[in-house]
Amino acid sequence: MVKTKYLKFFFTSLVALIIIFISINTYQFGAKGIYRNLFFLPLIHGILMLTFFLKTNKMLIYPSQYIIYITLFVRNVITPLLILNSTIRKSITFLDTNTINLAIFIMLYETFVIFLLLANKEKIIYKNTRYSFGKIICWGNVGKTIIVLSVICLMFWVFLPSIKNSYESVFNAKQLIAIAYNVDKESMMMSSRTLYTLGKMLILICRYLLTIILLFWVRKKTNKSSYGIFIALIILFLQIQFIASELIFVLYISIFVYFITIRLWPESKRSLIFILGTLSCFGILVLAYIKSGATSWGLFRNELGTILQAYFPGVINLSAVLVLPRINIIDRLFSDLYSLIPFRNSLFGLQVVNLANYFNMNNNMTGQILPLIGESYYYFGIILSPLLSSVFVIISINANEKMNNCKDVLHYGIYLLIMIYFSFGCVCFNFIICGQTFMNTIFPMMIICFFKDKKYLFDNLQ
Repeated sequence: MVKTKYLKFFFTSLVALIIIFISINTYQFGAKGIYRNLFFLPLIHGILMLTFFLKTNKMLIYPSQYIIYITLFVRNVITPLLILNSTIRKSITFLDTNTINLAIFIMLYETFVIFLLLANKEKIIYKNTRYSFGKIICWGNVGKTIIVLSVICLMFWVFLPSIKNSYESVFNAKQLIAIAYNVDKESMMMSSRTLYTLGKMLILICRYLLTIILLFWVRKKTNKSSYGIFIALIILFLQIQFIASELIFVLYISIFVYFITIRLWPESKRSLIFILGTLSCFGILVLAYIKSGATSWGLFRNELGTILQAYFPGVINLSAVLVLPRINIIDRLFSDLYSLIPFRNSLFGLQVVNLANYFNMNNNMTGQILPLIGESYYYFGIILSPLLSSVFVIISINANEKMNNCKDVLHYGIYLLIMIYFSFGCVCFNFIICGQTFMNTIFPMMIICFFKDKKYLFDNLQ
């Protein structure tokens, strides 16, 4: 433990010094145009890493802390340095030097606040477990419920072509990128649109729950980690045979399978890190190359900064938020909250423009991610701009703590999903995306698993 502690100290301080050195020497590449001060982003991030390096051991304990720490690093350091050393498409209009500089300041301010929270993990954990979701004492038969839902999903798949057309194998990546346009929900009748939404919700819910149950069933048959790893890889292979247009789902399902497996077979941890880590890095690189439309690896390398900016929305996307007119804020907030309601169009028929839509429309874009820090700035101003990010950090760390103390695998999986989505959400998503994921997927899973089934207790594996 002591050796690991000092290894973290050494590694983070060394990386910080390298970042500071590179950032200072990179200044000449960004000395022209509106991005001339962009080098400050990785430079100050490196200084913050040095400032907090004595707290590194506390900042990097939980997986949620690692995810937040690493995604911030990619957004604040890797992406800006790649942007400064390559050509970037200025896809967002209305930007100027002052807007970029303000975006840099807000991002660094947010990073400082998040580092403070990560370094004081024990102070933000909710200690009262009396009302913990995992403490519910009623019993039921969850397995049969999931089987019934899986049969319903199969019926949706067979009899509703729009569902089937929404998925493609990850090995057919070019077609996978195009499937986002295969289904036009707006052209559907209300009944078809409702069934389509319900089908997609149930399919995603069953994918997660079946993964949990299958791995748990295998673990009851054998405690050999080699079998666990083999089954986990088969499940993951089957999962990636049909995914929607969100390529990043491959990463999330890989993390989900990994944590369920190592919880059931703890000795499989190192082997799975190597296998899934290698496969995920290679797969993400290839998928990003295909999605970029690059015709050579040299061109892809030159465009990598732009590609990372899309998945880790940073200074450019935040700058696009800063130029939004802050009017009708209450109406916009209502639209955001309304967007979280499943089947809202079928139930109420009210059409709204939430902040994410407003963000894209005002900047003449499509499909760009509204960053969480930008969403928080829009509603709360500069001083409270890290508010939503802080909430996400607190939720993810508390979910991590809850899943570590779960007594059954179903609740472990639910807390794991909360941890994954809200940890990545600090950088990669926003409140609208995470809120919709919670309402459409995680909350229904909580309802299904409300009555715990004694068969899925970890104690049964002893």
